[in-house]
Amino acid sequence: MAISPTSLGLTFDLTQAHSVPKSQRWVLVAMQEFGPALVSMLWRILGREEDVCDAYQDTFLRLAHLPDQQKPRNVRAYLI
Repeated sequence: MAISPTSLGLTFDLTQAHSVPKSQRWVLVAMQEFGPALVSMLWRILGREEDVCDAYQDTFLRLAHLPDQQKPRNVRAYLI
């Protein structure tokens, strides 16, 4: 089985994004767009499901809590 955000339970329903403050929706979009590549990279580096999930969560939590002036212009470059 291929490792992906879906297989690790790291997906979400973007149709429910209306419940997230507008200023934070970009993080959900980044998770959807770049999450699979991040999971693949983390899996190659870490090799354990628990570690991959922890690192994935930590990465997006840190990203979501950055002050507006520190938000990366290129989220893909920040993540991968």
